[in-house]
Amino acid sequence: MRNVFDQYSTPENRLTHALATALDEDRKLLTSFIGWVCGRVPVGRLEIVEQQLPGAPELDEDENERGSLPDAWIQDGESWSLLIESKIASPLRNDQLYRHLRTAESRGFTDVTLMTIAITRPKRKLPERTEFREWSQVYEWLNNQASRSDWANRAAKYFEVAERKFSNEGYLREGSLTKFTGFPFGNGEVYNYLQAKRLLQLALDELRQREDLIDLGMNPKAAGRAAITGSQGDSVWDYLQLKGAPETSTGYPHLTLSVERDRLVAVVILPDGIQRRLRKRIIDLGYEGFSEIMAEIASNMSSNLHRYSGAAPILEARQRRYPSRRSVPTTDAHLTFDLRTAVACNSNGSKVKFQPQWLQATFDAFVNKRSNLQLAVGATFPYRTCKATAGRGILDGIAASWIGCSPLLRTMGLP
Repeated sequence: MRNVFDQYSTPENRLTHALATALDEDRKLLTSFIGWVCGRVPVGRLEIVEQQLPGAPELDEDENERGSLPDAWIQDGESWSLLIESKIASPLRNDQLYRHLRTAESRGFTDVTLMTIAITRPKRKLPERTEFREWSQVYEWLNNQASRSDWANRAAKYFEVAERKFSNEGYLREGSLTKFTGFPFGNGEVYNYLQAKRLLQLALDELRQREDLIDLGMNPKAAGRAAITGSQGDSVWDYLQLKGAPETSTGYPHLTLSVERDRLVAVVILPDGIQRRLRKRIIDLGYEGFSEIMAEIASNMSSNLHRYSGAAPILEARQRRYPSRRSVPTTDAHLTFDLRTAVACNSNGSKVKFQPQWLQATFDAFVNKRSNLQLAVGATFPYRTCKATAGRGILDGIAASWIGCSPLLRTMGLP
């Protein structure tokens, strides 16, 4: 069934229509929106039209292809107007914006505000009486209203679907339409691969801006995976690079975030192809030194993650082989354990039992590596117990997981 918002062919018109429909259907939402954009709300009955002059027939998209009319027009029938002009792939043009303002004035409106919406703020100065919002800000506003307005919720959900679709079609080449609001899986929403992929990218975009991760050695300008293909699966992952990493190689320690069906996993990866000098620094620690580093990481995690119910520090060793370059790997061995099993005395009252043989086995395998063996150390956040995954605050937990692994990074002399 066609979505009620899918009334236009161009992406920006679809989103503007979704917004205008929600505002027209929920007048309290409309009042709140005008206050958000203009700072004040006019008195009187308001009318919303799209692709047309107030009181005139609606034009189709082909008739209005020269941009002679704003995408939406809200007015009180007297002197006040709020015009909306939106863009996604193309830039805002001042000549078009001035034309919209003149059109409103020629119709007798003396109190006119022009709202412009785009992916990112334009570099040039916009005309006076113009208010700018990014699409992601509009989404955030709708999402904040969703608990009070079903129409706001429907429009926000449409933005999420549109973002996935536009990205897959290549129309949304940079930026985003939405903002990260958390991973809702396991908290009333069934895991969806495409949704997980979208949220993963939004989360990493924000994590790249964090000063604490930059201080850790994360490179905010480096790209992650070249492409994340597929439309289904039980997990999707991407990574942040560390300073000093070769531009096209993942054979260097990196910060990985995996959104899985039942949990989030934030780990520092020591890949199979890790540079010899880095691997040697770990081997030279000996088991006792390695054990001390892991105990320090476990302690850091206990301090940093106590607010995240059910979160646990983990160490993983995984042996895989690849039948071909693009094929799904075959796992020959996989050991994952709570890092607190390697700590003889859990001062935080953990009920995890001391079983250091897991750590010993991992270190021995790393030292005597004869296969495609990867290590990962960090933390896991199960959706079932860690309700914080559903909110923005989980970004702090993810960052804390990586920062907690700093003793291992220091041992290798990174960054």
